[in-house]
Amino acid sequence: MRINHLKYLVDPISKKLFRLKIQKKVGDHIIEGWLECATRRYKIHQGIPRILADSQYHNPSFRNHQAHTADSFSFEWNQIYTENNYERSNYLHFLSPFITANSIPGKVILDAGCGSGRFTKQAALLKAKLVIGFDLGGTVTKAYDLTHHLSNTLIVQADIYTPPFLNMFDLVHSIGVLHHLPQPQLGFKSLIGCIKPGGKILIWVYNRRKNLRALYFYEPLRNISRHLPKPLLYKLCYFPASIVHLINLSTKKWTNPPFGYYRNFPFNMKLNDAFDVLATPKSNYYYWEEIEDWFHEAGLKNIKHFEHPEAGITCIGSYDQ
Repeated sequence: MRINHLKYLVDPISKKLFRLKIQKKVGDHIIEGWLECATRRYKIHQGIPRILADSQYHNPSFRNHQAHTADSFSFEWNQIYTENNYERSNYLHFLSPFITANSIPGKVILDAGCGSGRFTKQAALLKAKLVIGFDLGGTVTKAYDLTHHLSNTLIVQADIYTPPFLNMFDLVHSIGVLHHLPQPQLGFKSLIGCIKPGGKILIWVYNRRKNLRALYFYEPLRNISRHLPKPLLYKLCYFPASIVHLINLSTKKWTNPPFGYYRNFPFNMKLNDAFDVLATPKSNYYYWEEIEDWFHEAGLKNIKHFEHPEAGITCIGSYDQ
């Protein structure tokens, strides 16, 4: 992190600002140090603030689910993912049709569940004022490696249920994250307090409508595959990834081919997503009406949704209080 990032971070329990103690600094990067408030302190390690607070309402089953999910994505993003040239269009696809490249410059953005940091990086390259990406597990190391050279990025290790931020963000987005949580709507509600008045929140989640392939094939298969050792499952994922790749190659001239969403992506991205589908402990699927209810219950305004052809829902709302 950099010194000018300090004002964006707070203790997730008390919401008090931190005092900074620097132990190691390289250039303008704080590599090792502490973030301290009256009753708690958190380590800055390898350039990343580690702001993980114990939550009293997380029961053992809840914490176990979180840990397994974090481990799965840590393996995925650290061992499989390779950056590709289509991440810009992929990022804007998930934001569409509500947020465009012209909406990003000058904004302060929170990327909730940043994974590898690929979308944190794209928002920064689109000239956001600052993009903070955070995640629970070891994926933050990958995200830091991908983004630390950009002065308008900050990677934080934190829990989505206790985010260490105040309402300072023009845009909060969570892409492909909430549907994997033990309590997705609670995770969504926890992000509302990060939006500044007049700001927006956007999420992308799995669609239940017209998604029979996922509900009746992927899910039963995943209930078995998620128990396999991660290195073994990774190797097995070459089979479905190869099938998708061959379909893409043989249907280049089709208008709406099966798996058409993947036709421009390199093979590694198909491998990455195959592992994503088969390894995560839990996936939830929603109708857009359910997701809009989340937004209404949170008191958001100007709520809109869009159903993507590849069975995802983008929903956006504004915080006008």
